[in-house]
Amino acid sequence: ETAEFWIGQYEVTIADYAEILEDLRSNPNREKRVRHPDQPESKVTFKPDKWDEIYEKALKGGKFYGGRIDPNCPVIGVDWWDAYAYAKWCGGRLPTEQEWEKAARGRSGNSFPWGNEIVPSNFNSGLDHETTEVTRESSVDGFRFWNPVDALPADESRYGVIGLAGNVSEWTSTWDTHPDSPDKQVPIKRGASFATKSGFELTARRAGESADERNFWTGFRVASDRENPKKMSFGGGA
Repeated sequence: ETAEFWIGQYEVTIADYAEILEDLRSNPNREKRVRHPDQPESKVTFKPDKWDEIYEKALKGGKFYGGRIDPNCPVIGVDWWDAYAYAKWCGGRLPTEQEWEKAARGRSGNSFPWGNEIVPSNFNSGLDHETTEVTRESSVDGFRFWNPVDALPADESRYGVIGLAGNVSEWTSTWDTHPDSPDKQVPIKRGASFATKSGFELTARRAGESADERNFWTGFRVASDRENPKKMSFGGGA
């Protein structure tokens, strides 16, 4: 049973994430306040992988790696430290695995946000990521890569949270043992992405390779213990 919490209706977008980078550029002293205490010294920026290119293409409505991208697409190229910092900067935190699953599965514990039957056209998965003998790329859900966070309203849980089944996998605050390396603790991701080809149930756990892992099919959303947490840049927060 989870205590009451709030969770972002959508995945954090490129436009959202641009705000923290702008704020930290103007207020570099805030950087220490959003860092996780265990963040490696070698990590000196919260800029996502290929950020300058992604942001420029998004603003122009161009393509990145062959996929259409705009500011309302989920931020990608973020490692776990970036996700942690952004959530803290927002006055929130990353959701735990349990919270993520509750938001996705509802009180009845559905396998998918909309019920127990898989409906491939409802969510952005890898079933149409590439053209095969049976499928044309983007012919199942309309997208080959990421989609704007509000573009597939059918991927909606009973709580009105969008995009939990697909689009990008999402970092959670939960760490656990890596299935292939019993001595390695890693953060866990939840939810399938546009590159996932199987294992779509909301119960599926996806171990990060490490907290430093960055790729173009992982993003995150923010949770909070109270409604409307205060962003640091507006005078609230830690």
